[in-house]
Amino acid sequence: MDLAYLTIDDVAGLLQVSPKTVRRMVWRGEIPAFKVGNQWRFIGDQVRQWAESRVSTEHSQT
Repeated sequence: MDLAYLTIDDVAGLLQVSPKTVRRMVWRGEIPAFKVGNQWRFIGDQVRQWAESRVSTEHSQT
């Protein structure tokens, strides 16, 4: 398991979306995240698994 901790900016770069979009996804509970103090953090493997599951879901619906 990769315990690389990512910031909102890191995740935004990986997903090629704005940090504001990532924050919105966190607030909606759409992406796995946790807070450290007042900052959101993400575990790299969880974000990758989440993204892969979204791609699989999208492909199965077409």
